[in-house]
This record gives sequence, C-alpha cells and structure tokens, in this order.
Amino acid sequence: MPKVKPVLPLPTFLLVPPLPPGLSFPRLVGQIFDWGEFLKGEMATLSMDGPYELTTEKVDEVVTRKSPGNYGLGYTQNNTFYVCYVGRSDDDINERLKQWVGKNLNRYTHFKFSYATSPKMAFEKECRNYHDFGGKDKLDNKYHPQRPNGTNWKCPVCNIYD
Repeated sequence: MPKVKPVLPLPTFLLVPPLPPGLSFPRLVGQIFDWGEFLKGEMATLSMDGPYELTTEKVDEVVTRKSPGNYGLGYTQNNTFYVCYVGRSDDDINERLKQWVGKNLNRYTHFKFSYATSPKMAFEKECRNYHDFGGKDKLDNKYHPQRPNGTNWKCPVCNIYD
C-alpha cells in the first residue's frame, strides 16, 4: 500500500481570498504580499467603538476611563461612518475628544474611539489608521502623526522617522 503524505496548510502569505469582480491579482514577484496595501480604502477599519454623536455629554457617557487612546472624527450618512480625521491621546482620550466638540460642525458630527494600553500603542495605531485611510491626501490630517517628544518610536507603516 502506498504511503500518503498529509497535506500541510499553506503559509498565510500564500493564501489568496476570492477577488471582487473587476479586480485582477497584483504581481507578486519576489515579495510577500501586503494585504493591507491591497485592501486600503475599501476594507480599512478603525477597529474602534462607535460611532457616537460628538457632544460633551456623549463623550462622558461612553469614554469612562482616563487612558491613552485613539479616535476617528467624521460624520454618518445612511448608517455609514465616514472618517475625516484620526488622532490620539497619550494620557486621556476623554479630554482629547471633548476638545473637538463644536469644531468643524459640518464634518465632525460623530466619533469612534478605542482605549490603548500605552502611549506607544496609541501612537502606532494612529499611524496605521492614518495610512489606512489615505493620509493627508484623503483625511483632514495635515501631517503624519507626530511621536511624543523624547521618544524614538518609529511608524509601523512607513519610514518617516528613519
């Protein structure tokens, strides 16, 4: 009787999900494919709670811990949240969000947020959100997220601090 070798799972970078109609698979010559780059824009997610109406009362109601964290500002239309700005707080996400109440009322009517375990985690998530949603070309953010003074942290997406 012939021996049967077990089928081993493919490494995750070789697995290809079905492509949406009208899209062709990008060329993969000598590089590991970055799905984040491929899905940018259509499938980007903030991975945050919300959206909530951007009022002092709502911020106090839902952001109950003094903690570093991240946020997205924008508006809702037909039950969809449109991200216009991404940011972070290194120490108190509640206070930072309340600084935005009443600003740019036509665009910043709602927010999403998430807590971070540290200022470094908040910085790295802000960088990922900034790049995932198009950076200064598509967001209201005028600049790449700044790292806190006195740190040598690097953006996990680009080489701006190299």
